[in-house]
Amino acid sequence: MKKINFLFGIHCHQPVGNFPEVFREAYFNSYLPFIEMMEGHPTIHFTAHYSGILYEWFAENHPEFLEKLKVLVKRGQLELMTGGFYEPILPIIPDEDKLGQIEMETDFIRKNFLKTPRGLWLAERIWEPHLTKPLSLAKIDYITVDDYHFISAGMDEKDLFGYYVTEEEGYKLNVFPISKHLRYLVPFKMPHETIEYLKGIATDEGGRVAILADDGEKFGVWPGTHKWVYEDRWLENFLVELEKNHETIRTATFSEYLDEYPPAGRIYLPTASYAEMMEWALPTKAGIKYEKTIEEIKSYGKYEEYKQFIRGGFFRNFFAKYPEANNMHKKMLYVSEKISTLGKGKKLGLSTEARDSRIDIAKHRLWKGQCNCAYWHGVFGGLYLNYLRHAVYENLIAAEIEADKVAYRNQKFIEVRNVDFDRDGADEILVSNDLISCYFSPALGGCLFELDYKPKLYNLLNGLARREETYHRRIQAAGTEAK
Repeated sequence: MKKINFLFGIHCHQPVGNFPEVFREAYFNSYLPFIEMMEGHPTIHFTAHYSGILYEWFAENHPEFLEKLKVLVKRGQLELMTGGFYEPILPIIPDEDKLGQIEMETDFIRKNFLKTPRGLWLAERIWEPHLTKPLSLAKIDYITVDDYHFISAGMDEKDLFGYYVTEEEGYKLNVFPISKHLRYLVPFKMPHETIEYLKGIATDEGGRVAILADDGEKFGVWPGTHKWVYEDRWLENFLVELEKNHETIRTATFSEYLDEYPPAGRIYLPTASYAEMMEWALPTKAGIKYEKTIEEIKSYGKYEEYKQFIRGGFFRNFFAKYPEANNMHKKMLYVSEKISTLGKGKKLGLSTEARDSRIDIAKHRLWKGQCNCAYWHGVFGGLYLNYLRHAVYENLIAAEIEADKVAYRNQKFIEVRNVDFDRDGADEILVSNDLISCYFSPALGGCLFELDYKPKLYNLLNGLARREETYHRRIQAAGTEAK
């Protein structure tokens, strides 16, 4: 009999600074009903990742949800993945912060669920080759990225039914390719269509694996999905179909498959993310050259067309496209460097306990300020949402205050620095004291581009300029057609 392994994974996250009602809606419409449905189907193994932001919210508002997860973990049905606690884009933060954020979430999972996570959810599946070493040092066995990452490396779709090993300086990491085809099937098509697809790729040898790892919010938060997934019983019907076809389709966690099957080979992946992100990250001048959109390319097999369409997309282009995102990012690096320097300096003025406590507070506020959502712009708003930008600045300013209290031993101070803050090749002048920070750009005629009022943890110049986006052209075209 032909067989196929099916790895079913979800990732759930809400950004720092999001509204309380959004957390509540996501919990009751998606997170809770999904887990309650899985409780009733104990033979269906699956994997989940929750950002540390959600773990903190669960612990404070619905600790009973953590108890439900504990039951599923204990009976071997659920594997939990770790990640950066506050869901940072790992490639763009310092290695010290990478390791600290991963350790924080790993410790939370270990203490609360009595399991050491082996896999890591890569925020927005944004991959850069240098990640292999710090992830390996963090004791991560595997990650999941999109099949597009592998296609970009020259691989063919037919070779993406297994996992691969990559390395950096001899440090190894296993990488699973997420199926774009399954991302578009689940939960938007009828359950039998996914079952038929899985049966169609099964083999007599039975070693192949089909991988789905995608946003948990697709199961109840996205428009119309709560009714479709739960009231119209899509998820229940899908799980029942998996149970009926268990002899052909075997559900497993990522670690279960990893322990049973060897890697399909060695791979070196280029910088990449999921296909939609690659479009959003295109510089505007490049993006408007394209006549097609990802939505218009519906044929799942046209990978050469995808490769041509999204060439040039790279997450860091957001910092070239949006000076506002770049300023936040460079502020984050500036504060991180301050904190890191304190950790290596002499312990003067404060007791060791007081000093270490302030540095610890500073680190955690910094890590909150590394939450990825405000640093880029896509279909969900991101950088365009002022409350997310405010949350980033609030935490970065708070972290800097704690660092300065250590550096200046709780005394009043004034600090003037002449540095290339925004990394554009021209120096900026940074003037700070215990009340405000003023950042000036001589290259822009002495323009004041950041003004932090520290008592309120508020950047008064946290605005956003108007600019053309690639989707404006599509909206305009649609309006013209309607006329």
